[in-house]
Amino acid sequence: MSRVKLADEAVDGDTPRVPGRNVGVCDLCAKERPTWALTKCSICGHMICQKCATFAYGRYFCSKRCAEFFFHDEGLLEEEGEET
Repeated sequence: MSRVKLADEAVDGDTPRVPGRNVGVCDLCAKERPTWALTKCSICGHMICQKCATFAYGRYFCSKRCAEFFFHDEGLLEEEGEET
C-alpha cells in the first residue's frame, strides 16, 4: 500500500517567520499590555495604558498634572527667562 502525500515536505526558509510578541509595560500600573494598547503622554513621554490614561483637551496624558501643564503651560515662561 502506498502512502498518500498530502503536501510537500517543508524546507528550511519556505515558511514565513512568526513575529515576536509585541508587548510593552505601562509606566503607571506596570502591567504588560500589547503595544497597540499603550499610548505616550503628550507632555512627559511616559508609556501608559488606556486604563491609566487621563484624556483631556483631545489628548492622552499620564496624569491630571500633565494635562493641566499642557493647558496652562505652568513654569515654561520661568524656564525661558532663566536661559537668557
